[in-house]
Formats: sequence, structure tokens, C-alpha cells
Amino acid sequence: MASNYATEDLDSDEIVEMYCELCKKKGKHRIADGFCVNCVKYFCKKCLSYHTDFLPDHVHKDKTNMPQDVCLNPCPSHSEDIIKFYCSSCNMFFCSECKKNGHKECKNVHHLPELVKDLEKGTEFLNLRQNLDVVVEESQKHVSVLSEAKKSMEAMCSVALSEIDSLRDQLIEYINRSVGTIKSDLKSIENAEMKTIQDNCSKLSALISETSSMKSKMEQKVRECKRCELFMAMKDMQTKQKALQQNVLEVKRHKLRDFVFEANSSIKSLMKNHIPLGNLVFKQNSKPTVEVPDVNTQKSFVGNQLQKPLIKGETWYIIDVKWFKQWKSYVGYESLDHFNVGEESANPGPIDNTPIFQEGTDKLKEHLIDDLDYGLVPEECWQMLLSWYGLLEGQKPLPRKVIEQGTYSKSLKVEVYLWHLKIYDDSNPDDVITKHFSRSDTICKLEEVMRREFSIPSDKEVRLWNRFMTNMYEQLTKKHYTLQDAGLYQGQFIVIEQKNPDGSWPRKN
Repeated sequence: MASNYATEDLDSDEIVEMYCELCKKKGKHRIADGFCVNCVKYFCKKCLSYHTDFLPDHVHKDKTNMPQDVCLNPCPSHSEDIIKFYCSSCNMFFCSECKKNGHKECKNVHHLPELVKDLEKGTEFLNLRQNLDVVVEESQKHVSVLSEAKKSMEAMCSVALSEIDSLRDQLIEYINRSVGTIKSDLKSIENAEMKTIQDNCSKLSALISETSSMKSKMEQKVRECKRCELFMAMKDMQTKQKALQQNVLEVKRHKLRDFVFEANSSIKSLMKNHIPLGNLVFKQNSKPTVEVPDVNTQKSFVGNQLQKPLIKGETWYIIDVKWFKQWKSYVGYESLDHFNVGEESANPGPIDNTPIFQEGTDKLKEHLIDDLDYGLVPEECWQMLLSWYGLLEGQKPLPRKVIEQGTYSKSLKVEVYLWHLKIYDDSNPDDVITKHFSRSDTICKLEEVMRREFSIPSDKEVRLWNRFMTNMYEQLTKKHYTLQDAGLYQGQFIVIEQKNPDGSWPRKN
């Protein structure tokens, strides 16, 4: 639909020719020659003449004096008309038709060309431009900060990669050295046993040769009928025969020592439980990449965040109540005594969840109580606290999902304690791994974790089974179900079964 203006080379000269609004409604497009201030309408020469005669008390302007600084945007409600007015009460832009039908009672309607006259000289424009200049200046300053941050990140990554490669080389060297020692011990055992076997073989060869020689002598004496010599030889051979038998017994007593190679139990445990070789940890003295706001801003932001309602599926974070109370004291969140508010001595430092962990582990203590041992903050709040204060070296965030509980009366809660499930591959039932899951995790998520843990490719067809008794299994087919909906429980055994190459399944239904 045509708009109420004509333009020529708007980008360069900004020449605007308005159409007569009365002619336009009749389907004609005539260039406007005048303007009615009262009606806020543009007219061609003929229509302007009629309008002047009909409404002589209205103020009219000819082409040389009519408003030229017009808005070219179509009205949101009447696309055939352009925007001419602004209502400060409604904060809306609209055309003449809207003004006549929808904004009759509005007392703060302004003719847009008059409103924007000398706009660039007004305080609002000057303040906005000044504020934008500040934004540009601050942005330009922070560009250099981010540039330095980029260099620091590249340097840290380079150092970390170097340390990882160094650890790998040390491990390889250690493994090669250990393997070399074991192989050397094995060779020594082999050489000793082989020497004993070779010596015994030589002894037996000599015994066989000597025994054969004695038999030949006896048979020779018999053939020659030298019975006296035979008798004497027999007496001599009887004595030697006992010695020969004794030598045979000594050879027979030798037994090979059975042995097998047994890997160190600690090494096997490390691989079985997928214990990581190391972690990337954030140092306490790491400089934040964002500017830490003043304590009042922090207090206001966190206060608003803590008013958020629980929404199913959203993530909240566990935070130690001792650290949280120290932070509240630092910003004056609850304390009536504001003596130390904002003082560096009251700064809580990096977030420290040590008191709620089991000693020497990253597992939560049992039977922790909300507001007494720990607090809960929404994800956005946690991210801001983390950016302001950091996290104690070696610790990890504690994200938890909001879940729905109750059969008849539903309620929402943050799932502080996760379920642990025992998972294993059907082809290797002795390799059982314990993993933690949220009740709101789906069977599909469970399958993804099991594929990753047992190195099963994504294109390999698998089935999941719930083993709820020694020899009773139930197939988990509804992948969109949550673990809770699927009827699983704490400590459950879950089995993953891989399809055979011939298309059959190892486990019968």
C-alpha cells in the first residue's frame, strides 16, 4: 500500500514531497501544495482552496511554509498513513486517524514535527549524547582490558597445555620405567628357570648315556660267558645304579614356579573409577574480568534474586551459610550494625564451601539443613557472585535442579542431595560404576552418561534395564521419562546392553 510521501534521492538530499491526503483517499496521488495546522493534513492546491473556504478559521500554510521535517514511517495501525503524532502519556506514535478515533481524551498529544523542532539543542538530546559518549569511552577502555585478558587467557592455556603434556611425558616415562623393571625381573626369572631346566636336561642325557653303557657291558659279558667278570661288574653297577636313581630323583624334584602378572590394585582402582589425572582450578588471586560493583549494588541485586520463585527445571546453587553470612555482613544485607560495611577487612573472599563437605572429599555431608548449614541462590545470582569473588581453589560449583515432589499435593523444592545409581555394561557385570543423577534427569540423559562411561558409540543400538532383584530386570523404554517417573530409586542397578553384530540381543526378554 502506498505511503503518503514521495522521495527523490533521500540518502543524499533528503527531498520529501508530501501527497495530498484527500486525493490519496480517492486513489489519486497529487503532490501537496499546503498544510492545515489545525487538521494536521497535507493538501494539493485545489483541495487546500476548498478546505480554506470551508474552514476559514483554521491556520493554513502554503508549500514554502508547510512542515518538511516529517516522519516517513507508516502508522502501526494504519499503514496507508504516516506517523504524525506522539502521545507522552501513552508513549505511542500514531497518525491523524488514530488521533481522531483513539486518542481524543489524551492531553499530552504532540505534533511530531513541532515536537522535534530544535531537538538537537534540547537538554534530553545533549544528555543522551553525553551518555552515549560515556558508553563509547568506557567500551573503548574495556577493549584494551579485554585485549589483555585475551593475552592472559592464551598464556594461561599455553602454560596449562605445557603442564598437561609434561604430566603425560612423566607418566609415560614412569610407566616405561616400571614396565622395564617388571620385564627385567621376568627375564631374570626366565633365565634362572631355563638354566635349571637346561642343567637337568644335561644331567638326564648323561644318566641315559651312562645307563646305556652299563647295560651294554652287562650284555657283552653275557655273550662272552664271562660270568665271573659279569658278577663283579654287577656288584659295581649296583652301587652306581643307586647313585643314578638318586640323581633322577633330584631332577624330578624340580618344579616350575607358577606365576602371573598382577597389576597394582591402586592403578586398577584409578582406571576403574575413572579418577582424573588432574583438574583445572581457579587461583584465589585471579583477577576478575568484570568490575566488582559497590556493596549497595550487590545487596540490591542479590536481594531481588532471592525473591525469585522456584520454577520446575531451573537450576539453583548451594552455598555455605557461613560464607553467605559473611557476605551479608560485608554488604549490610541484614545486619543492624553497619560499622564494617564495605570495609576490606569484612570482605568474605572467594566462595568457600568447605564446611558442608565431608572431610577430604567434594561430597556433601549428610543431613545438612537449609539456612542453618547452607543457602540456595538462583543461577544468575551464583554467576554474579562467582564473577565478583571467585571460588576457593580446588572446589567446584554445586548446581541443583528444582524438582516437583508429592503424589497428590505437588510442591517444588531444590534437590540438594542427588541420587546415586550403580551402572554397568551387561557384557562386564563386574565393572560397576557409581554415578550421581538428579531425579529430574531423563532416561535419555542416563543413556548418554552410560554410553560415555563405557565408550559405546552413539550409532550402536542399546537397551537399558532396571535390575531391581538379583535375576529380575525391567526394560526402560520411555526415554522421555524422568528417573523419578520411571520408578527408579537410590542405589538402583542399571544395565546397558549392546546389540550383537548379527542383530540379536545377548539378554532374552
